[in-house]
Amino acid sequence: MHNVSVTMNRLLALVYVVTRGQEKMGAVGHTLVQKLFYLLQAGKKVPLGYKFRLYHYGPYCHELWGDLNVLEEYGYLSIKTKSNGFGYEITATDTGRAAVEENRDVEADLQDQVQELLELLGGEPVRKLEALATTHYVCNDWGEKGVNASKEQVIASVLNLKPHLHRSEVEVALTTLEEKGLNR
Repeated sequence: MHNVSVTMNRLLALVYVVTRGQEKMGAVGHTLVQKLFYLLQAGKKVPLGYKFRLYHYGPYCHELWGDLNVLEEYGYLSIKTKSNGFGYEITATDTGRAAVEENRDVEADLQDQVQELLELLGGEPVRKLEALATTHYVCNDWGEKGVNASKEQVIASVLNLKPHLHRSEVEVALTTLEEKGLNR
């Protein structure tokens, strides 16, 4: 029964994130959803059961994309390719918004954390989302190995993985993660 509960919670959390993101920005993109859920799980320690791995724009989970598609199939979300052909616009349907309203108890646990992450990530360029999430991923990876990596080690690791990022972007990401209490 636990797995059903975790799955329901994360599906409702997905609809909730899209609904609140839509209120804030009109629509949310796939990269925002991926990075927000990564930070919700790895930074805020919300147990959603997703397994992220480092990918082109930072931490990514195929199962999360699958869940978005399931929610679209069941009529809770709409996923459309952006008019420029790059990326997706994800919006909640009336059914999805009604599900969020009906499940306020699930919403209550995540509301503040999701709101805080939407404030941090919402409307930001993909590059900034990539820098934040990848920097967190690297810090987390060092921590899981029991290594207290220096700021320089973290920056070097991120730039090694993402040579197109600038040192200043990684420094800003580190500072932001520390200020928001998302690092370790």
